[in-house]
Amino acid sequence: MNPELLYILKVNIALGVFYIFYWLLLQKDTFYLWKRYYFLAALFLSLLFPLVDFSGFFSPVQVQTIQQITPLFPINVSGANKGFSMQDGILLAIIIGSIVLLVRMGIQLISLWKIHSKSTPDENFNDCKIRKMYTITNPFSFFRTIYINPALNDEDLKAILNHEQIHVSQWHSIDIMLFETICALCWYNPLVWLLRHAMRQNIEFYTDKQILEAGYDRRQYQQELLKVSQIPTYLKIANNFNFNHLKKRITMMNKKKSNRMQLLKFALVVPLFAGMTVLANNNVSLINQDTKLTVEVKNSNAGKFAVDKSTHDFKTIKEKDGKVTAIFTFTNNTDKPVVITNVKPSCGCTTPEWTKEPIAPEKQGHVKATYDPAGRPGPFDKTITVETSGDPSSIELRIKGSVDIN
Repeated sequence: MNPELLYILKVNIALGVFYIFYWLLLQKDTFYLWKRYYFLAALFLSLLFPLVDFSGFFSPVQVQTIQQITPLFPINVSGANKGFSMQDGILLAIIIGSIVLLVRMGIQLISLWKIHSKSTPDENFNDCKIRKMYTITNPFSFFRTIYINPALNDEDLKAILNHEQIHVSQWHSIDIMLFETICALCWYNPLVWLLRHAMRQNIEFYTDKQILEAGYDRRQYQQELLKVSQIPTYLKIANNFNFNHLKKRITMMNKKKSNRMQLLKFALVVPLFAGMTVLANNNVSLINQDTKLTVEVKNSNAGKFAVDKSTHDFKTIKEKDGKVTAIFTFTNNTDKPVVITNVKPSCGCTTPEWTKEPIAPEKQGHVKATYDPAGRPGPFDKTITVETSGDPSSIELRIKGSVDIN
């Protein structure tokens, strides 16, 4: 599979899994600050974990075997070099859709700039910049600035300013911009839009909770929400006072505070992420198995100090015939000389000899392993560790067979 498309697939699966986990276990809790951290962690972990390759950790034998194969003829991946493929078409459609939505975000930012340029500064409120608008739109905040409509009465303005000041102090605009961007990039995934919806709901729940804990009258605050909700919302990328979840917000305001033991559910994120990482880095991937293996075999020795074989099988040898020798040939595929610094056999029955001088690029060297079968009847399987100044710095070789005393 196209590596860019595979990365996109993994990111979208992870975002979907994080949303389902939230929907099943977390959505009814009142731990709004913890849930904010969860949403941000879900976003960044989904983007980063496909980039980390743990394949060597999960299946080191398979990777080592692939690296030591030297094909006698070129191996072509099925479907390669056929011009514009279906995968290319899918990737192009994703890119075009993302560009359209990113342009729409840009248009909204331009609209915000126009509102800002036409507004006038007012007195600051708790270190927040206040600007008066003269358009019929719902009050909102964006980063460190609150935009209000002076046509509202003093009581309504008081509730709005306190509400938006919390958005400003918590930098909720960062969350919104991040999730608007990921929705633009993953526009085809409905679970990503649902995750964004849940995130925006949560920051409103958190803000409402802070207002009520500050001593604001619950009933009066809810009535003011109802009044202001009649004013249209102009910008989706800003923190709007009414935000289209009024019924849900009132329900959550009246909800009993969750038991602190419920916080333990957030600990399940660790095995959830670990499981996704294992699956994403499994070498035997049903999606990419054939393509990945053929490409790795074809290029396994590029830029490496490579050996022609990792194992030499003597089969059956006779003790009376004396010592036997296996020769391992090394090729320097790097761009600088490589020295075989040491060769360590696993026992004294094996005597090594090797090329001592530096091996120039594209040249070859040898390691000879001589096995003495005297007094050692039966099967044998010995290792020889070759240490080098190149890449890899250590290579393990094997000699094996069986000694016949007759």
